[in-house]
Amino acid sequence: MAPCSSCLVRPTQCPDSQVLMGKINLLDTVVLERDLAEHGLQRGDLGAIVDVHPPDGMEVEFVVASGRTQALVTLREADVRAVGDAGFGM
Repeated sequence: MAPCSSCLVRPTQCPDSQVLMGKINLLDTVVLERDLAEHGLQRGDLGAIVDVHPPDGMEVEFVVASGRTQALVTLREADVRAVGDAGFGM
């Protein structure tokens, strides 16, 4: 795991880190892994991490096609996965 750029310690040891377990970073696009009917969200919806609460929490913003925020929810790392480019010819 790379050191935190602001304090030069491992991200899991840094209280100001913007990295969760070294896999997901602030502003990353993520895929929702479960339905959240109370927010109108379904498994597979895409969101962006807008805040990180180490060691395992995050605020994720989901938007509609027009760019309007559909939901801003607090999730755990297990609720999302990183977006991968596999299978898309990239």
